[in-house]
Amino acid sequence: MRKNKLDGTDLKILGELCPKMYKIKLGENCVASLDSVKDLLRSSDKITKIELYGNPCCDAQYREKLFGEFPKLECVDREGK
Repeated sequence: MRKNKLDGTDLKILGELCPKMYKIKLGENCVASLDSVKDLLRSSDKITKIELYGNPCCDAQYREKLFGEFPKLECVDREGK
């Protein structure tokens, strides 16, 4: 789902529509808020890998924030805990 101009407003529904999804590539979109990414991760407890690089929400601490809040998350942007 890279390079689709997704803004993050409907990420939560992806977890509900795809309950078996364990990884998702959202890099190079327009996701401005890490909260929308957190909503997605809360809606699906199976996601263990996520790519976000190239989004406005990727500040200096975004990986640490996600790893800290979601213990099942194993990899963010190809980097492990």
